[in-house]
Amino acid sequence: MNQNLIETIVFLASFVALLTGFIFLFSSKTSNLTIVKTFKESITLRVIASGISVIIAWLSPWISLKVLLFILSFVLLISIFPIRKGLSSSLSIVLLVLFIMVITVPILGMGLFFTNVKTKTIKDNGTKIDIPGIHINIPPITIPNSSNEISDLRPHENFLPDKSISVKDIDSISIKVSSEIELELVEGDTLSYPSRLIETGDNKVLHLEEFSPIKNSTYVIKLGTSLEKNLDIDCTSVKIIGSGNIKDIHINSVGTTINADIVSENNIYINTVGFDLNGKLKGKNLNLNTTGSNIKGELDFDKIILDATGVNIDIKSKFNNFNINATSLNGTLEILNTPDETGEFYIDATGGSLKIINKSKAPIDIKNSGIIKLIRE
Repeated sequence: MNQNLIETIVFLASFVALLTGFIFLFSSKTSNLTIVKTFKESITLRVIASGISVIIAWLSPWISLKVLLFILSFVLLISIFPIRKGLSSSLSIVLLVLFIMVITVPILGMGLFFTNVKTKTIKDNGTKIDIPGIHINIPPITIPNSSNEISDLRPHENFLPDKSISVKDIDSISIKVSSEIELELVEGDTLSYPSRLIETGDNKVLHLEEFSPIKNSTYVIKLGTSLEKNLDIDCTSVKIIGSGNIKDIHINSVGTTINADIVSENNIYINTVGFDLNGKLKGKNLNLNTTGSNIKGELDFDKIILDATGVNIDIKSKFNNFNINATSLNGTLEILNTPDETGEFYIDATGGSLKIINKSKAPIDIKNSGIIKLIRE
C-alpha cells in the first residue's frame, strides 16, 4: 500500500478519535461521569497525557500525525490554567477549533496530493516531476566543492603555456592542481606553463599551483630535461608525453597515462587508480600502486613492484627482481636479461594467464602463487 495513503488513513483515524474524545469530554451528558470529572479536575493527568502525546509524536514517522499530536499536547497544557466561563471562553474554543482546522486540512490535502506526484532523476538531464496535468523538468545544478572553486559548465578547455622560467638552478619541481595535466618532456632547461598557475620557489624547489581551481580543464606544461630534476606531481589526471631524463618521479593521481620514454636516475613511484603505459621506463626502482593497469612497452629496472587489482601487460623487461601482486593478470612478458644476468620473478595472482618469453635463456627464478596459468617459451 502507498505510504502516503497509509499516512492519510492513520491521520484521519487519529483525528476522528481525538475529536470524539473532546466531544465526550465536554458534553453535558457525560460531564457527571467519574472518569470525566477526574480528568477535568486532575492537573497531573493532563500533564501526563500531554507528555504521552509528545512522546508518540516524536516516535511517529509521519509529519501530519506529529503535528496533530503536538496540537493535542499544547491544548492539554493550556487547559491546566483556569479559563473564565462566558463569551471569552466560547470565543477561545471557536478560535482553537479554527486553528486546528487551518493546520490539519492542508496536511491532509498534502497526503492525498503527493500520492499522485512522481519524480524521476535522469542522468545529466536533471529531475522530472510529474503531477496530474503538470510536467516539470528541473535542470541539473552544479554546486562548487569549496568557496574558491569555480563551477565551470563550459566544454573542456586546455590552458596552454604562456609563461616560461629557467630551471637551471632548480633541483625539484612540484606540480599540484585539482584538474588534469598534460606534461611534455622536451630539451632545454626551461619550464613553460599557463599563467593561470602560480609559481613559487623555496630552497631550490619550484612549486606550481592553481590560483583558483577550475573543473573540466587541462593545464599543458613543457619541462626541459637537459638537467635532471626531481619531479613531484599531484593532480586528478596526468598524461606525460615526449622523452627525457629525470632524477626521481613521484606521481599521485586518479588517472595516469605515459606515452613517453623516461630515464630516471633513481626511482619512479606512481600511485594511481588507472595506469596506462605505452613507452619505455628505465631506472633503479619502479613502484606501481594501481587498481587497473594496461602496460605496453619496455621496463628496465633493478627492482620492479607492481601492486594492482587487474593487470594487462605486453612488455619487454630487464630486471634483477620483479614482483607482481594482482587479482587478475593477463598478457605477455619478454625477458631481456642476458644469459649471465640472473633475476627473480615472483607472481601472486588469483587468476589469469601469462606468457613468459625467455629467448636468451637467462637464469631467471620464477615463482608463483595463486591460480594463474603460466606459458613458458
